[in-house]
Amino acid sequence: MAHQKKGGGSFYYPRPSLFRSFDRVVFIATEGQTEYDYFCHLGKKLRESQSRIRLEMVRPDKKSAPLHVVGRLKDHLKKKNNPQYECWVVIDRDNRPDDQIEEAKKKLKKDCNGEMVISDPCFEYWLLLHTTQHSKTPMTSKAARDFLKDSWSYKDSWSDYDKTIKETFFDQHLYKTIHQAIKRAKERKVPPLTEVYRLVERLITPP
Repeated sequence: MAHQKKGGGSFYYPRPSLFRSFDRVVFIATEGQTEYDYFCHLGKKLRESQSRIRLEMVRPDKKSAPLHVVGRLKDHLKKKNNPQYECWVVIDRDNRPDDQIEEAKKKLKKDCNGEMVISDPCFEYWLLLHTTQHSKTPMTSKAARDFLKDSWSYKDSWSDYDKTIKETFFDQHLYKTIHQAIKRAKERKVPPLTEVYRLVERLITPP
């Protein structure tokens, strides 16, 4: 079943009558729309492959502070009755101070027993690793997005980058190279770097 998202596009999830028995239910809260789109599309791929993992996405809003993202996840969990789940939050480092990140991590662990994955400087660096091992340092968020735009032919799929990921773009440019991105991310020891591979590898690796 496909339900319409605000602003266009569809968010897919199985009909209740088609629910399978899952080994893991994973809740993911993201800072922004780009990350949300990426994991929604990945969740669809998992369902198509008959994965034993079910993803539940927490929709982002206009507030991106790490503590607020953790709060959205906590509020979402209050509506759920299944205690057998794991929780993740996806955050950009940007220019945020360490104490702000650490405070959010502690709250996430305390309130949701969850884990946080951080991209330095931003999630777009994770997308960039799908196509190249780009190690230019230092790298700002704007630079990462500019490099990303130059890395693919956007004429047919993403010519006007607006922080959304279309399903066709995910299928053609991201999903096919997801293992290369994981490998490249693991090799990075200094910024720019990203921990998103930890969550993605956790999702695509059979239990």
